[in-house]
Amino acid sequence: MALKQIRINNLRIIEDLQLEPAQGVNLIWGENGSGKTTILEAVYLLGRGKSFRNAEQGQLLNKDAKQLTLFARTENSQGSHAVGFAKGGRLTQAKLDGNRVSRMSDLARAIPLTIITPNSHEILERGPQYRRRFLDWGVFHVEQSFRGVFERYSRCLKQRNAALRLRGRFDASWDRELIESGNQVNILREKYIHKLKDKITELSTDLLNIEPLEIDWMRGWPDKGDLEQITKEAEQGDIQTGYTRYGPHRADLTIKLKGQKVEKIASRGQQKMLVAAMHLAQAELARELAGTETIILIDDLTSELDQTNREILLNQLNKLGNQTLITGVDNISQTSSNFSKVFHVEHGSISPS
Repeated sequence: MALKQIRINNLRIIEDLQLEPAQGVNLIWGENGSGKTTILEAVYLLGRGKSFRNAEQGQLLNKDAKQLTLFARTENSQGSHAVGFAKGGRLTQAKLDGNRVSRMSDLARAIPLTIITPNSHEILERGPQYRRRFLDWGVFHVEQSFRGVFERYSRCLKQRNAALRLRGRFDASWDRELIESGNQVNILREKYIHKLKDKITELSTDLLNIEPLEIDWMRGWPDKGDLEQITKEAEQGDIQTGYTRYGPHRADLTIKLKGQKVEKIASRGQQKMLVAAMHLAQAELARELAGTETIILIDDLTSELDQTNREILLNQLNKLGNQTLITGVDNISQTSSNFSKVFHVEHGSISPS
């Protein structure tokens, strides 16, 4: 999968911009506020239907514009596709080859992408939901059935929690559905995590030159019993707390180095390289297990990485071969031969560099 053409209209500082990135590693550089991160944001909107910058709609729109529009032409081994996205007023609409997309997860299939930002270290430092979200992206792209069972589980969990807040006035059939779908979610996750752990360990060793990591997976309920048994035993406690305390929604992934959580002993630069290893591991697995070519977005590569580590990461990206879009404030292509194409952004306009 590669983006052959990107068009951006009325997104933040950008009024009208067109970009034709190369298949390999692309550098988009410019001063802060020039619009380079907005280009990555446009690609992310096309692939996820939302911004990674968590902006309100009014912040997304350029000046007095009523609507922003985005377009991308993609190409893979099966052919080319056109993806469009529009947002303004009460309208949020996406189209794939001219047909309206009703679920944003369909965009994720059309433009599979992953992003690394200066805040990506939060996957290590913050709550388990960040790591579950990371993991589920990978399972979604390699297991076709995952979206359906995950949506079933999420729906049952929401219903059960609402009933628990009413002191347990729920239909027992919800528990049966919760347990069945929860077990399926866990089976698919564990099948994936077994392969992912090996990939992350291998890549982190290459990128950081450190001892092998210890990666522990906690499924979300005690090992001493199955989900059905634990759910029944926990029912009265769940009624008292008003929520479901055990299940796949409580799963977590911990990464340790020398017996300690890695975020406690690793520098911010090391954390950035580790997060990169995690995302590249998923991209490799998506290719190996599903034939999916992931587009990799990296915002502000130079943040917290010195030239040596930048080159190590860029070499790995070239080895991987996925289309990559990287932003930075400096034209680091002058000291690196790893870029296929270089663009300069200034005041919302772009030109080859």
